[in-house]
Amino acid sequence: MVRYGTQLSLDPGWGEIHKAGGYASTLEGLGYGCIWCPDERFGRSPYALLSIAALHTETAQLGVSVTNPYTRHPLITGAAAATLNELSAGRAVLGLGAGASTLFERHGVERPSPPLTAMCEAVQMLRPFLRGEKVDYKGAVRGAGSLYIDFEYRPVPIYIAARGPRLLRLAGEVADGVIIGSLASEQGLGYALENIAVGLERSGRSRRDIEVHQRRPRAGEEHSEAARGILNVEQQKDHRQTRGRRDKVEADRAGHGSGVQPWSTRIQGLRGRRVHVEPGDYRRVVRHRLRGHGCTQSPRDHP
Repeated sequence: MVRYGTQLSLDPGWGEIHKAGGYASTLEGLGYGCIWCPDERFGRSPYALLSIAALHTETAQLGVSVTNPYTRHPLITGAAAATLNELSAGRAVLGLGAGASTLFERHGVERPSPPLTAMCEAVQMLRPFLRGEKVDYKGAVRGAGSLYIDFEYRPVPIYIAARGPRLLRLAGEVADGVIIGSLASEQGLGYALENIAVGLERSGRSRRDIEVHQRRPRAGEEHSEAARGILNVEQQKDHRQTRGRRDKVEADRAGHGSGVQPWSTRIQGLRGRRVHVEPGDYRRVVRHRLRGHGCTQSPRDHP
């Protein structure tokens, strides 16, 4: 089954924060199965927005998409996600990503390169923490000394947002889900799935053990020809970038012995699985639909 998710970030033009509940309720009513909030800039707290959304929705998953293991300690992030999970009766999802370099420049934080170690350590600390276990961990980037969650907990699924091969493989190894970042073409999706499959194979897991989310922009009837042209350029860019990377995947596959199905076969195999598509450029579409549902407060046009 294919489900759809979308982003609720309350950028300028969306209105005041108390409007978030109405937006979330309307999005759920439109059929969106997951509502995401980013944690990438100096905007409103995603945990506050998703907490408001939790009080105005019943079934939609509520995800942070995405936070990083640097600007907050992973266990501070874990406690926030567990709080949201408690409030929403188990609907929270925690998305982790490497973060954009410009974000860290603004924070004055130096991000290790590559970020693979920090991401892996974050998951290793979060897993027992979100199970209510004491965490005593010393890593190369972060650590924790005899810490545990101080309130009643529910397990929170951990998703890894990735575009590069190493993080895609890490997601296949350790995550409950993967958010495939901005690979809009069929070739780009195939490249991502091949790398995820390498990680699944390393950990002895199967495709049934991971949720696949694809984040991609959308241009609908309400968008201009220029917007659709931009999307076509992005798809062609994906094709060029991933064509060379697939050779690396084939080499890794050969080095690990057992065969990994080619990407075209894997796409067929995903039919019947829950594949979430997150439209990135959706403001005008949602504005149109919100007005159709009687909402007078709607986003302004942006250049």
